[in-house]
Parts: sequence; structure tokens; C-alpha cells
Amino acid sequence: MASARIVCRVGFCGVAAALLIGCAKPSLVDDVLAAGGAPATEFSIDDQSVTLSARFDTAVSADQQFMVEWLFPDGKVYLRKPVRRSYDSPDLVETAMPVRGKAPAKHSGTWHVRLSRDGDLLVNRSFELREPVPSAASAGARFAGLAYCGPSRWNDPVISARHSTTAVTRVPGAWVGTDVLDAAGATYSGAVLLTGCAPG
Repeated sequence: MASARIVCRVGFCGVAAALLIGCAKPSLVDDVLAAGGAPATEFSIDDQSVTLSARFDTAVSADQQFMVEWLFPDGKVYLRKPVRRSYDSPDLVETAMPVRGKAPAKHSGTWHVRLSRDGDLLVNRSFELREPVPSAASAGARFAGLAYCGPSRWNDPVISARHSTTAVTRVPGAWVGTDVLDAAGATYSGAVLLTGCAPG
């Protein structure tokens, strides 16, 4: 009789332990922000999107729902949506915020992203969205509409006094021979840009 009770108690304890293990939630072990697959904390407003990846110590249940919030630099919620685990990696939750051509591209600054499960905050990260650093090519494109003038076409007394037979043409700026007039106009990439050409 006593042995039957012991067996019964052991059986109940085993069932209870199995139920508790089944109810245990996977724990977060790592979270990463990335754009184009490259982890970072600073991104460009030209990036296609910013992705948050959260990895857990065991597989996440397929019906487990998480909530992600992407917040503007002023703290207001830009995007709030439910997310689930990755189909390819059961221990991974991945979600992205589109940037290029969307509202985030117009709001550079310090953004925040939060990931929660059943009201418990799991991830609270900040990241920077910045204006892209202008390259010589992108900055030069702003001057594509300027006229290209040789020194003989500039109506400027400083240029006129320094005519040269070896004038350099087809290069933006005020040129006399192979010299750039550093005192005239605005300096841009080593060349002097004046506002226009004299007629003729």
C-alpha cells in the first residue's frame, strides 16, 4: 500500500515537472541591430532598413507572440507591431523597420527599439540614423547644371588681367592657365566656383 502511494507520488511529481518545463519561457541570450547584414549602432538614412535580431537559448513556440516598437528620436512611437519567431531558426525573432524613402529617412537622430513578450521588456536598444556623408561624386552632382567656362569668358578684372594661352577648360571653377583663382568665388574640392559666366 505504501509502495503504491510512493509510486503514485513520483508519477504526479514527474508530470508536474514536465508541465513546468513546458511552461518555461526561452531566455534571451543575444540581440543585434544590423543593416544589410552588417551589425552596427549607427545607420544611414539611405539604408534600406534596420533589422533587430533577438536570439533565445531554446526554440521559441510557434504561437508565441512578441511586440516590437520603433520610436522616433522625440520618443513617439513610429511603428508598433506583433512579431513571431523565424521560420528558418526557431530560436530567433527578427523584425525590421524600413528606412529609405520612408518617414525614418526624414528624422535623423537617436532612435529606439523595444521588444517585449507578454508585457515583459526583453530588448531596449538605441541607434543612430544619420545623414549620409557626402562623397565627391554626390557633392559634385549638385553643380552639374553650372556652365563650364574658360577664362576668356569670365567677366572679371582679376581673370582678365591674367590671360594665358594654356587655359584649362571644361573644369568647374575660375581658371587662368593652370592656376585656380583662390580669392574668387567659393572653394569647392580644390576648385573655385563662381556664380556664372559672362555672355560671349
